[in-house]
Order: sequence, then C-alpha cells, then structure tokens
Amino acid sequence: MRSSDVDTLCAHRNETEVAATQDWPMPYVAGMAGWLSGQDRLDDITSGGRTHLAIDVGGEHVGELALLLDDKGQQASIDCTLSSRYWSRGYAREAALAVVADLVDRLGVVRITATTDPGNIAALRLLEAIGLVHEHEARLGVVRRGERTDATCYAVTADEWRAWRDRPQGSPGEVSLVPIDSDSAWAWRAVEGHWSQRRFVASVSDSYTDALFPDVWRGGRLVPVLLGVMADDERVGFLMYADRSPSMLSPYLWRMLVDRRHQRRGIGRQALRLLARRLLAEGNTHMTTTFAEGRGGPREFYLGLGGRVTGEIVDDETEAVIDLTTLAAEPVEP
Repeated sequence: MRSSDVDTLCAHRNETEVAATQDWPMPYVAGMAGWLSGQDRLDDITSGGRTHLAIDVGGEHVGELALLLDDKGQQASIDCTLSSRYWSRGYAREAALAVVADLVDRLGVVRITATTDPGNIAALRLLEAIGLVHEHEARLGVVRRGERTDATCYAVTADEWRAWRDRPQGSPGEVSLVPIDSDSAWAWRAVEGHWSQRRFVASVSDSYTDALFPDVWRGGRLVPVLLGVMADDERVGFLMYADRSPSMLSPYLWRMLVDRRHQRRGIGRQALRLLARRLLAEGNTHMTTTFAEGRGGPREFYLGLGGRVTGEIVDDETEAVIDLTTLAAEPVEP
C-alpha cells in the first residue's frame, strides 16, 4: 500500500460492518494513516515489522492484508479486511491464499498465525479456506475498543500448509463404508471437520459418547450404528445413524462428518447414497435427519439429496425426511 491509498483506506475502514471486529478508531480519518508514508519506500515484505498489502479488484483498492513478520523471517501473522461491497465473491480468499503461498514458498516462513473474533464466522471460514487450522481460544486475549475480549487463534506450519495444498481435491476413485470397531475406533478420531462447523456437527469423540449413552426417543433408546467413510483407502469421514427399532420407525441419520481436508469432493453425497442402498436392502423406505440452521450449515446439502423439511423442530434442529429410493438410484461413481 502507498500514501495514495489513504482515501480508499479510510473509506473501507469506516464501513460499520468492516470495523465491527477491528480495533482502529472510529471514524477513521486521513490523519490516522500517517503510517502509510512508511510504506512508500517498501518494495517487498519486510522482517521485523508490519507490511500492509492492498487488495485490488479491477484496479480499485478494496481492502488490505496486514502482515507482521518476525525479526528472523520465520513466523508471520496475517489479518485481512475487505470492503463489504466485495464480500462473498472469493476476493479475500484469493488474495490471502496467494500471500500465504508466497510466505511459505518464496520467503521460507515456517509458521503462520491469525487471530480473529470468535463470532466472525466469515473470518473463521476464510482462514480455514486458506489452510490454517484452529489452535486455541484465547479468553480475554485481545483488547478491542479499549476492552478485553476473547479471540480465536489459528495457525499452520509450512509443512502442514504444503500437505494441505497438495491434498486430493477431485472426486475420489472409490468410496466405501466400513464398520468401526474397538480395534479401529481410536484411528477414526483423527477425522475432524473445520472449527467453524462445530455448530453443526459434533466431533467423532463426542459421537462416541452419544453412542455409549444414547438418547431416549419416544420411550425407547436409540440404537446407534457407527460407520467409517473410506475414499481411495484413506479415512475421510464418519457416519452414525440410529437403526430402526420399536420406538424408531425409520432410521435416523444422527451424524455425518467429512474430514476438513476432504470436503468439497462429493464424498458426503456418495457416502449417503451407499447408506441409502444399505438401508433399502434392510427393508427401509426413508430416513430422517435433523440439522442446525445457520450460515455455512448443511440445509442445502440435505435438500440437494432430496430431503423434505417436515416442519418439525427437534432439540432446536430442523427435521427432514429423505426418500431412500430416490437417493440410492443416483450413481455413486464420480
């Protein structure tokens, strides 16, 4: 960024939605951006200080990426802000991903960190989309607007980021469902979703607890069945459903989790088609499920499988019914 960016910098920093989780003074005026003059002499990211990079779209300055690189050039922290007029278009992800790649591949940074407001779901999802992993919650860990408040902290090492970048991203050659038993239960705990998705699906460990102490449903305890999802001989997902019983007239899809490294590959859809064929063979015609509502939630996923919302709310979750014949008839092959 340069001194010439002061007007656009002030414009997007003064947007209410942008400033809500930031700590700069409001209103933000040009006199507060004197630090921009120090940027005029920079031609690269500098160690031992902060560097601000402009995010340009079609030649228009619409946001910024702030980098803090330590004295040895080994650890960097990143922070991204973008004008609300350009949200939800992928610009922040594209810019942040390019910067992380440059830090790792060209500058040799070995660890990258980021901190954000726990309630800023868009920021959590952005950090996850560029390969960072939730590390911890810092209670009263930052000062914002003069008050102590909580922070969510993400990080990734260079090796971890390269592994994430090089992970399989296309449709898998083969997906299968396998039983989980005492010999494999521990290994399946490594399957985990993104931190931002914890509002919608429990961890494998929490699912084990629920299976050990199942809920009572209409006078009878749920009968859990636990299955692992394999893709090309790799553990990529976890599935748990409640089997049909005297109190459960149709199977209930209890949990569906795809590992964060294997999402957006069509694995969840393929796994549920395989489950539908299995349940049909056992004489079932449909299964029910429930899901939490919210941004980034699974509503569209289940509706895309032919799910029909019943209008019932069960434990604060929306109930849906899925026709097994329709789901099972779709091809599983990629």
